[in-house]
Amino acid sequence: MNITQLAIIDLGSNSARLVLYEQDQQGMLFEADNVKQVLRLSSHITQDGVLDDEGVQLTLDCLRRFKDICDGRGVTEIVGVATAAMRQAKNGPELCEAIERETGISIRILSGPEEAHYGYLAVVNTMNLRDAFTVDIGGGSTEVTWVEDRVCVHKISFPFGAVSLTQRFLKGDLPTPEELKNLEQFLREQFASAPWLTKRLRPVPLIAMGGAARNVGNMHQKKRNYSFQSLHHYTLNSADIADSYQTLVKTPLDKRKKIKGLSKDRGDIIVAGVVVFSVLLQVTGSEHFVISTKGLRDGLMFERILQGQNDNVLEDVSLYSARQWMKRDRVNSVRAEQVSRLAVSMFDQLQDLGLLQADAGQRRLLQISGLLQDIGLSINTYDAAQHTFYLLTNVLLYGLTHHQRLVTGMLASYKTDKKLEKQFSQHKDMITPAELPAIKRLAQLGLLARFFNRPLAGQVRSVQLEKRGDQILLQCRVLPKHIIDRAQVNELLEAMSKSYGQKFAYELIEVQP
Repeated sequence: MNITQLAIIDLGSNSARLVLYEQDQQGMLFEADNVKQVLRLSSHITQDGVLDDEGVQLTLDCLRRFKDICDGRGVTEIVGVATAAMRQAKNGPELCEAIERETGISIRILSGPEEAHYGYLAVVNTMNLRDAFTVDIGGGSTEVTWVEDRVCVHKISFPFGAVSLTQRFLKGDLPTPEELKNLEQFLREQFASAPWLTKRLRPVPLIAMGGAARNVGNMHQKKRNYSFQSLHHYTLNSADIADSYQTLVKTPLDKRKKIKGLSKDRGDIIVAGVVVFSVLLQVTGSEHFVISTKGLRDGLMFERILQGQNDNVLEDVSLYSARQWMKRDRVNSVRAEQVSRLAVSMFDQLQDLGLLQADAGQRRLLQISGLLQDIGLSINTYDAAQHTFYLLTNVLLYGLTHHQRLVTGMLASYKTDKKLEKQFSQHKDMITPAELPAIKRLAQLGLLARFFNRPLAGQVRSVQLEKRGDQILLQCRVLPKHIIDRAQVNELLEAMSKSYGQKFAYELIEVQP
């Protein structure tokens, strides 16, 4: 299979990153490697606004290393961008020319609004949000946007970041009350220059990108022994941020670096980052703080993939992501789409009959789980359901919260109540016992749709539910050539009769293709 290698280099104010992507002939683009090097370029800008010799040398050495990695991996295209430090340095353009002379890599210095826009593209294409604020704290700048109905209405780049704020306001290992007061006051004055940041009629989430946000999320997950191994879409409330703030400002640097979940190379600048989050939550009135592991580099990637379609914004984030994973793991798309369609059709009819009390969100999870129910086969056929659950709870499905990803995994991998309850026992911090009956009913619908389409895709063309006397009859319109395991179907319908409190039966009606 022909693979195209794409590299994106993000020359930031705190660190530089090289992310390698692979794109196959179907257009599937996925991250293949991620290399980080801490540079702290913001600390190398002199009072005259020039990047000093040491900063220049660090940057050139880093880009030479990145070029060697790209050459070794057979990269066919390199997209390079630089942010605040290079933007603020008078000799930034000159350094970009030197980089291109020595490595052949062209670096584009982004403006503040451009940087904010790419962050917005990353968030809007990986989260199912309508209205939100976003914030991305780098080493030397902070980008904030206001997103309304998935459109970026306002964006601004402030000329300060975690490194520069630390240097200016926080002088010692342990910040003093006076230093924190001055920093908070400065931030309030800066944010006041963007009146659209003030409180809305109703609270909306604050989506946070960047290393400071990831570290805050990591620390909180470690503290509560969170059972889900993912950061993207992890949600904290304003009280959690206030608690993190108090913990960090009272912990000396040497002990701060030992806090579980906090990167040692960020221990000295994390306080400034959390102060920004704290003040911004107060200014915006946001009650929820949501981590996005996707940022600038991913925004660049989406711009490349979507190529201007719909302003580079996906129409349906979760369906796009599900179908991308179908491609990557070679799922039989004809069968998967049919399973998904049948499951949703039965869901809708049960609702119309008053036998299912569920919402549009649950319907969507049933739809996606139908598409991905065979994803575990990409590992092997033995215990494929277990592999399906593992993959769906560990791969990043865009547009779904952690809770939704977990439920999707439970639905797609459902075989027996016993296994469902075992999955629940592993994630009691995320799902309540009261949710299990509803999850079971949805899972049984998904499994029934799978039974109706195994082993021949599309053998059951449609299922019509009709109430006849004391039972619900499933009228299955099937092709003349069909293979349905009646024992399996009968056993499942018996289980559904108990779950729904209503007897189920079925009949097969042959139809022509």
